[in-house]
Amino acid sequence: MEKRSGGNPGGWQPTLPNPPNTATADIQAMAAKLKPQLKEKLNMDIGQCQALFYYSQVVEGVNYLILVSCHIRGVSYL
Repeated sequence: MEKRSGGNPGGWQPTLPNPPNTATADIQAMAAKLKPQLKEKLNMDIGQCQALFYYSQVVEGVNYLILVSCHIRGVSYL
């Protein structure tokens, strides 16, 4: 995982108006780990889920805000 320094301590990186980071294979893997939890919560099958973009926040570790597109019953959701 990439770690960033500088910017606003505790803030999301990159901060607006900069565009978000394009999702990497590592980010996609993190998002994929959440798919079973989403399936259980919605109580329905979920098709392909793809991480599109993300922001990171360095605090005592790293928090991630990931924009994911999922296909559920033929409809795409973000």
